[in-house]
Amino acid sequence: MTANIKHDMVGATGIEGVITNAFADGDVREWIPWEPVQPDIRQSMMGDYFRCARLFLFRHRFRMVSGGYKAAPFIGTLFHDAHAARYMGLDDVAIELRVTQEVSDYQDKLHDWLEEHSGDPVMAARKIDALEKDAALARVMSQIHWETYPLDPDRWNVVSVERELTIKLDGIPQPIGGRLDALLYHKKDLKGLVIVDHKTTSSSPKNWIRSIP
Repeated sequence: MTANIKHDMVGATGIEGVITNAFADGDVREWIPWEPVQPDIRQSMMGDYFRCARLFLFRHRFRMVSGGYKAAPFIGTLFHDAHAARYMGLDDVAIELRVTQEVSDYQDKLHDWLEEHSGDPVMAARKIDALEKDAALARVMSQIHWETYPLDPDRWNVVSVERELTIKLDGIPQPIGGRLDALLYHKKDLKGLVIVDHKTTSSSPKNWIRSIP
């Protein structure tokens, strides 16, 4: 099957042209039986587009995402959730309950997906075991980072946590969206707002430690 998909960078001029190409529908409606979505532009989304235009098309325009378990996104999500709870002032017990519930919910979803697609109970058990180990790693990563870089209440105020932002720029057809891990106000020297963006970068603790500034 062939289709004249215009999701490429040929003829694009600057980022405006690239994004316009990325959201051009071409004749894909002739062979995909549902309408493409128009999501806000995210950094990870454009990374997929530059890596492979068709990956972008299927993953972000048609939401055709493969299931299963992927360690790095899961670890990053749990790390961010645990850290958000710390910014909100929750104690260790409350944070553990929060993370444990999220792990339990994810386990249920993963179990259902594996049961439907794999049919192999041994493989399913291995995936669940890997998930539990990765959850423990995310907990430790968050704890170590918080102990290494504690938030001094005499210097910082927490303005918001996990804040969603969307802006519209001239020349770009889609809104640009993003999430701030934390927005802090520095009360002393800077007397201004600071955006915090955590990057877990890898499921390897060694590589993650290298990423700490």
